[in-house]
Amino acid sequence: MNQAFIVNARDEKLRDAIFRFRYDVLVTEQGKHPTYADHLQQRVHEPLDDSGWLFVKLQDNRVTGTARVNVFEDIREPVFLQRFSVSLIDRFQLRSQAIVASRMIVSSRCRGSRIFMELVTTAFHEVLRNNRSLLLMECAPVYEALFLKVGFMRYGNPFLHPDGMMVSPMVLDGNNVAYLQRVGSPCLRFYPENFVPDEKLGKRSERIAVSWQ
Repeated sequence: MNQAFIVNARDEKLRDAIFRFRYDVLVTEQGKHPTYADHLQQRVHEPLDDSGWLFVKLQDNRVTGTARVNVFEDIREPVFLQRFSVSLIDRFQLRSQAIVASRMIVSSRCRGSRIFMELVTTAFHEVLRNNRSLLLMECAPVYEALFLKVGFMRYGNPFLHPDGMMVSPMVLDGNNVAYLQRVGSPCLRFYPENFVPDEKLGKRSERIAVSWQ
């Protein structure tokens, strides 16, 4: 089947394909040094993979894009929490609403396609379906304009990612419908039927984005 589609990656064969795809892109292609890179098996399998949800984009039965999301409670490492400005999230009492997206990777031959957008909107839908509203994600400067068009807001200082590049924490809030409408976010088409936006919570996320500056 040649039609591209996105599925939850729950079976071991597909999970292994994702971990090998990460290695191919991050290590072989980009020359990065992920902490959990297994050079013998040529895989990047991280602890957060075992508690999070994996998403994959397949074309011709080959992985062309992937992402991972974890609820904020999964995050235990102090450095990781600091990177996502947990103190700021807690100040506005939004930790219970937060889900973190990471390892969003697209094949070099597919960059510039809609795969990134499909991964983001699928993760966004899953966040809302699980009665959360905030999708947190790291963004490299080269992709910031694209993230802003999707509806993300910057809410923290840039930091050096362990893989070796500078990134900034960004937040996408499903409760802030007014903001998503202002920027024309494609995420507006991906609200699950059971999700009712809370405008008061939505205003908190904008306050987070303003307060750090």
